[in-house]
Amino acid sequence: IYSSGMEARFLFSISTFIKTDILLSDEQLSAGDYFFQEKAKLLLKRFYENNKIKVFASHNMQFVKENCNKALIMKKGRGIYFEDVHEAVDFYKSKEYINF
Repeated sequence: IYSSGMEARFLFSISTFIKTDILLSDEQLSAGDYFFQEKAKLLLKRFYENNKIKVFASHNMQFVKENCNKALIMKKGRGIYFEDVHEAVDFYKSKEYINF
């Protein structure tokens, strides 16, 4: 049985080994310690460049701004805003989103 950190490392290594045209990722760097996350960021940057389509689910707005050009904001399982990533992040941080 793996610890959650070891499981994250194992799943991460498998997911970056497989070559695909489309990448779906859900909070890929949310587990693991700081050193693992820093190493993973470097590897992911190279890996992301090789995928034609990338779809990320993330609450990390800095990651989203660095890696995406469009963003879909969801609330209660429904898409409520789809725009340029910087506009979408601004919306996500706004009172309009909170009160939606």
